[in-house]
Amino acid sequence: MHEVTVCIPTFNGSDTIQKCLKSVQIQGVNARIIVMDNGSTDGTLEMLQSAVKNGWYGNHDIEVHAGGRVPGGRPENIKHVRSKLAELVETKFVLWLDDDIKLPPFALKLMMEMADVMPKLGCVGLHYQPFNGHMAVGATLMQAGVAKQLTWDYKPGQPCECNQAIEDIKKLGYEVQYMNKITALDLDYV
Repeated sequence: MHEVTVCIPTFNGSDTIQKCLKSVQIQGVNARIIVMDNGSTDGTLEMLQSAVKNGWYGNHDIEVHAGGRVPGGRPENIKHVRSKLAELVETKFVLWLDDDIKLPPFALKLMMEMADVMPKLGCVGLHYQPFNGHMAVGATLMQAGVAKQLTWDYKPGQPCECNQAIEDIKKLGYEVQYMNKITALDLDYV
């Protein structure tokens, strides 16, 4: 039985998603991994399908789905793919992981331990940008029930959907934390 579902939305992530997936494999938890391609044009979907089919990830439970693009640009596509991923979650927890994030070993296990002892914890994140007060959802563990209630909307003046998701979690009566001693590595900046 899976302890957590790792949901990875991807769009043209062929350069980074392999490292992302390998970092999930060393977390020390039994995870169901769901990757949803959001209409990539760089061969990401085909590469992942081939890798899974040919056993590149060993016996890890990895599913690859084609989510397709929807009209409305990035805001509508993020809402679309995250909502579709949330519908597939059957575990207590979901880890939202961007395709360009590399988790440090056992970070997910530590996040889950923290969430297990804090029942009002709606999410705990690793990817925090203190200079602008932004906790990116791209490396965040949430209670699945909380994640399924989020709309993933952009609000005017916000850089992305993350801030609205965090606000929505708080409005639902849950706490939001981040682990400042562990940092996820954003492969876009290395």
